[in-house]
Amino acid sequence: MIGKFSINILLQSFNQADNTPRESFENKIVLYEFEEETDDSSLKDLIYKSNYELPYKTAEEVVVYWQVVKIIDIFEIDSEIKFTNNTEVYSRFFIDQGSKDEILNKFFPDYIWED
Repeated sequence: MIGKFSINILLQSFNQADNTPRESFENKIVLYEFEEETDDSSLKDLIYKSNYELPYKTAEEVVVYWQVVKIIDIFEIDSEIKFTNNTEVYSRFFIDQGSKDEILNKFFPDYIWED
């Protein structure tokens, strides 16, 4: 894969104390440019590592962190715009709306990219 891409990802919140998943999700679209051939495995590693969010304490005094749980889709961008890799261009949250599979089935029933 070479070129500019819009990558649609789903992140989930986890309790740091015991790594249990929370029913808090963020759908995010980020931009990347690849100047060298990148295979799916390398792409997945890059996306998962560069979108991990450091732990923080919530209002309920629980320490949580966010990590990618699914790459939903990847679209090639045919544009001359300049950007820094991992530039976020869209975000929305799903709080207490179900599990990862329920979120995927409800909001992304036609997701394409299998990771």
